[in-house]
Amino acid sequence: MGKNLQTKEIFNGTDGSVWLTTDNQEVKVGSMKTFTLKQANMYEDIDESESYTKKRKLVCVELTGEFTKWRIDNTFINIFEQYKNGKQPDISIIGKAYNNNTNKVQRVKLIGVTFDELNLIDLAQKTATEESLPYACEDYEWLENV
Repeated sequence: MGKNLQTKEIFNGTDGSVWLTTDNQEVKVGSMKTFTLKQANMYEDIDESESYTKKRKLVCVELTGEFTKWRIDNTFINIFEQYKNGKQPDISIIGKAYNNNTNKVQRVKLIGVTFDELNLIDLAQKTATEESLPYACEDYEWLENV
């Protein structure tokens, strides 16, 4: 077995941060609530003659995620205005997870980010407004990885 779990070694999203870079600005997103990046492996099924088992061949990877923040400005509305006008901005995101107990850091840069959808206006009584942006990216690069 491994060592006992030390709770102070667990990463905490409160200590994380996100930076967004577009064609004309780079901003630290102080209103960030959640940030995820996931990789899905895509396979093609390979049927071999005289075999009842199926094999799979890796054919690509898909990088997607979601970015959720408190709505305090028009940063994402401005990006979607560019999309509406037929322009695709060059977008990258840097996400940082930090554990202030262990000083371990994970920083990843997402390259070729495209956002899929945004609620342009979203209001509910007695509720703080959030923005959730699903996205895809072309690649990622680890800048620091524990």
